[in-house]
Amino acid sequence: MKRWGVIWCLGRVKEEEKMLRRGWLMIGRALALGVAALAFQASAAAGSLSAEFTCSGEFYGYRDTDTGVVWAAPGTFNQKTVRHDSMEMVKGSMAWVGVAEPLASTHRGGGFVDWRLPTMAEWTSFNRNISWCSDVCTLVYPPQQLPSTLASEPYWTSEVSSAMAAAAWPQTSKDALKMWYSRGGTSTKVWPVRGPAQATCPAN
Repeated sequence: MKRWGVIWCLGRVKEEEKMLRRGWLMIGRALALGVAALAFQASAAAGSLSAEFTCSGEFYGYRDTDTGVVWAAPGTFNQKTVRHDSMEMVKGSMAWVGVAEPLASTHRGGGFVDWRLPTMAEWTSFNRNISWCSDVCTLVYPPQQLPSTLASEPYWTSEVSSAMAAAAWPQTSKDALKMWYSRGGTSTKVWPVRGPAQATCPAN
């Protein structure tokens, strides 16, 4: 009887081991499915860029569907490098006077006059929705594909702190880098944006 009892116990232990392995397997599969579902949801929730046209059919930029901001089409805005601000005498005292912001605001893409500097958050979203081409892109569509040459240097944002200003450095495989530079001593480029834009027809 003892022998049969031992055999029965061993058999029971093995059966429980099998059940335990099956349980862990089911848990592993459930976790995998959960991760896959989250990944799918994240992918589905991710934004994109859409081509923007005026009422007359003129292509003038790309709208980030996450932020609603329209980015000026590459090749249409001023590419010169400028300081973020300059220190000047204003009403008897020294003060920062914008340089980068006025450059952005003078852009007239699509006939609109409400262009400005982007925020760092807008840059982060924009960079996430871009697939950078290794060479000059031959296709305008899909608009997510832009030349990687545009990511070769930073662009000013509207964010400032004391004597420093934040610039966004686009990245081809990760989030844009936030870099702090001297407001009056460093020169780099400006990429104008407008919005979150609603109007599609410029004011006459």
